[in-house]
Amino acid sequence: MIERAKKLLEECSYTCVFLSDSEMLSSTKRGVAPLLELIEQNKCLKGFSGADKVVGAGAAYLYVILSPDSLFASTLSESAKQVLDSYGIIYSYGKLVPYIINRAGDGACPIEQAVRNSSSPQEALEDIKTALQRLRS
Repeated sequence: MIERAKKLLEECSYTCVFLSDSEMLSSTKRGVAPLLELIEQNKCLKGFSGADKVVGAGAAYLYVILSPDSLFASTLSESAKQVLDSYGIIYSYGKLVPYIINRAGDGACPIEQAVRNSSSPQEALEDIKTALQRLRS
């Protein structure tokens, strides 16, 4: 199933895609927006394999909450790798990078920065929401 998810990610314009035996979820939204939407809908990804273009530490904490069976990240940050390892999420990746670069290309992703001191997935979720509010204002 993970191979199908990877193929859809590569061939379609999705930023993330999740497959189970009976369901497909996908998004073209950027950043952590698709993951936050799933969390707000109380969606659990148990039974799903997922593929995501970019996974930083913030997204990794959100994946811990969502609990997919397996995850592929085209690009994975070192801090995200640590989060996934510490919570036992099964994952693979295409490219490992020191950190996720922000959209302007001149520094670290603000979401990855927002969770650098988070000590749990729930704390990270709150830190992400706070960072997004700050970015929007």
